[in-house]
Amino acid sequence: MNRVAAAPARALPAWLSLATRTATCVAARAPQSARRWAAPASPAGSMRTVSTGVFSGVPRGAAAAVASVGGLRLQFGVGSFSGGIAGAQQARGKVTAKKKQEKEDSLVFLTGELRLGPHNRTELKELRARKMVPGRIQNKGGPKKAVYVAMDLGPLLRAAQYRTLLNRLWQVCLPGREPMTCIIREMQTHHTNEDDLVHVNFVQYIPGEPRIVEVPFEVINQERCPGVKRGGHFNLVMQTVKCVCNGETMPRTILIDVGNLDIADRLWLKDVPLEEGVTIQPLKHYERAVVASVQATRLSMGKA
Repeated sequence: MNRVAAAPARALPAWLSLATRTATCVAARAPQSARRWAAPASPAGSMRTVSTGVFSGVPRGAAAAVASVGGLRLQFGVGSFSGGIAGAQQARGKVTAKKKQEKEDSLVFLTGELRLGPHNRTELKELRARKMVPGRIQNKGGPKKAVYVAMDLGPLLRAAQYRTLLNRLWQVCLPGREPMTCIIREMQTHHTNEDDLVHVNFVQYIPGEPRIVEVPFEVINQERCPGVKRGGHFNLVMQTVKCVCNGETMPRTILIDVGNLDIADRLWLKDVPLEEGVTIQPLKHYERAVVASVQATRLSMGKA
């Protein structure tokens, strides 16, 4: 039998009654899954208590609601639960990022077929009509002779959705040949439709040989940035940077911590920590390049 009890000093609001009924239905439908969070039964009886993180941080003296379903006791407090919701959203974001990374790691094979050589315009149109993308694989280790290929459009479109398109190793599978480890140097799209792939260029990877790749930046601790908390505008000036590395040390992203940036502060490229075996390509404009900054706004100056 369901039982809802409230503290005598304060009546339950409507939203808490709804939350209690919702929790009661969830516990009634899936009691087995709820037992994973249930505490061991006390010697006095079979009543068990489930503590929910969403409704944590209840102030002292606040009203409480108790729902009992099949020996499972759920307790909710009336108070501020925004911290619990933020924690749940952060955990959900980590799970989503992990799944996205696993999906990205699983996409390493690109299929296609060999071509005898460069085709004319009519033959290229026929290839694209078959959902194939013309391309070539350059080999710098041996004779500088390119291998002309026609790649399947579907895997290339899925690969183009990731930021790590140009700084990871791909396995190009061709009929009658062993998979070739390559790096995508360039992927050309139509000038009026970015989803229409026109051509793709690969470079065959040779173990131990350094390569120049574009690595994207990944911002962390932006919500803790003092300048953003004061109303400033965070600006990521550089999206990617050219690095010299090999396949064993090729990073997916470069982490930049902006948790200490205040208004008008800048993060210089020379101050960004890099992993071992990774160096910035020595370019002239990289000497005084700014990666991120926090700009003043009318809100931060008190004029909003």
